[in-house]
Amino acid sequence: MDQFLYVLFSLHFLNDGIRTGIIALLPFVSRDLHLSFTMVGFLGSSQGFLGAIMSLPAGFLAGRIGGYKLILLSLLVYSIGALGIGASANLLILIFAFYITAIGFGTFHVVSFSLVARLSQKNNIGRNVGNFAALGDAGRVIIPSAALFAIPYFGWRLTYTGIAILGLAFFGVLTLALQRKGLRNFQNFQNNQETHIEWIKQVALLFKKRTLLLTVLAAVIDGLAGSSIYIFLPFLLLAKGVSVATLGIFIGLYFAGSLSGKSALGRGVDKFGNARIFIAAELLMALSLIFLASLNQIILLLLVAFLLGLFTRGTTPVVTSLFSQVSHSDHYEKVFAISETFLSITAAFSPVAMGIIADQAGISFVFYVASLLAVLACIPILFLNNPK
Repeated sequence: MDQFLYVLFSLHFLNDGIRTGIIALLPFVSRDLHLSFTMVGFLGSSQGFLGAIMSLPAGFLAGRIGGYKLILLSLLVYSIGALGIGASANLLILIFAFYITAIGFGTFHVVSFSLVARLSQKNNIGRNVGNFAALGDAGRVIIPSAALFAIPYFGWRLTYTGIAILGLAFFGVLTLALQRKGLRNFQNFQNNQETHIEWIKQVALLFKKRTLLLTVLAAVIDGLAGSSIYIFLPFLLLAKGVSVATLGIFIGLYFAGSLSGKSALGRGVDKFGNARIFIAAELLMALSLIFLASLNQIILLLLVAFLLGLFTRGTTPVVTSLFSQVSHSDHYEKVFAISETFLSITAAFSPVAMGIIADQAGISFVFYVASLLAVLACIPILFLNNPK
């Protein structure tokens, strides 16, 4: 099954890289189109809002038509949306294009995390999910950094167009790969014959599990703390006097830290248990957020940006392993559809709320609020029965 993991890894690299690149260029769109922080938060929330709407249908469709086909279609949709952003002549078109990309992004993580969990064993799920998440962060480092360096030469419109062309090229290559016999067999491996009524009933039964409710609560608070940080990080750094050229280095370090954190924390889950690793990461995230908001020295900020990425984004494999323990693998699509629904709602709400806070209290205060939430995220995990 390793070949299927490699396909998923490459798709995650592209999905998360383009998704982050689209957000990372928002300061330049905001400047040209005169957008407020609240409007920036609204655009950033599109990914979470559509993700919440698409999560449960995506989980059902993945079992019926095959997850690989579904996430390949998502690649086509968000690439077309990126073209629309680059061609946006006014705010209305920009909003429409952002929501088109969000529809594409909204199906990916539900399907991909369930596939990785299904292809893993209990003793290596942390490592596999960590590697999978790390490849996504490799995309978050490479694609947005390249896009930010391209801005001074090509402008944001041509840069968005280049991102779209990259996605469409991958879509063509992977469409041909879908014809391979091995991938067709993989589609058959994951299909199920549940009706939508049966599927919904099973989802409802899962909500009676105390472990699911506590894990969802911890993941939601963690999402409130960290999901919008990468949207407002460029604004904080620019407010501290960081140049546009140096901003690309900061964003690269942030996601390099994320890449390292997901790989290391994923292995830590297999060795020390997901509850202990989650709590340690949240507390260190809180400290990193406070330091980033209060420091002004460039060298120290570079170090903190790396650490912030490590602990803010690094909890993904930890949370995924917690959700994978809620139920049997037969219900992975349901469990991850539930988790992605709540996390997407959180991701939709958090940027808007943080944008309002930034407008009212200043951009630095956003990071102090996030640090408090990171500490609060530890509480539900302390109440989980039989942590690993």
